Amino acid sequence: GEAALGVMERFVERLGLAGCARAFPIRNDYYGGDVNVTGLIVSCDLLAQLPADLANAVVVLPEVMFNFDKVTLDGDTQEHILDAIAERGGRALVAQPSPGTIVDALAGAVAGDPAGPSVVIPELVDTPLRSERAIRPAQRYR
Repeated sequence: GEAALGVMERFVERLGLAGCARAFPIRNDYYGGDVNVTGLIVSCDLLAQLPADLANAVVVLPEVMFNFDKVTLDGDTQEHILDAIAERGGRALVAQPSPGTIVDALAGAVAGDPAGPSVVIPELVDTPLRSERAIRPAQRYR
């Protein structure tokens, strides 16, 4: 959602990931644009606004956009969203929207990938992320 954009931008900057990741707001058209919180991101808005080419990208999805059955408020399944991101060439992770959890998810995603994937986090977008840069902040912010 757009409400967390400023927080996520500062988070990326403070971790030294500026230029490697950036916040990417998902506008909530489903509810008319006045709703701007992460927990109300719906599949149709997410998939319409993510780039068509997610090659070498990791998309970190906020866990709170899914209910206990792993379904979004517009009725789409987590599995379908992960498949749609994979079809665009990306890898998707689902994480709690907290700094430590996001850093841990990214560190796990880039471990063993020397080229470093791109990072897209709704609220987050794509640029190269090196494994060392993801792992060190995870250790520092625990």
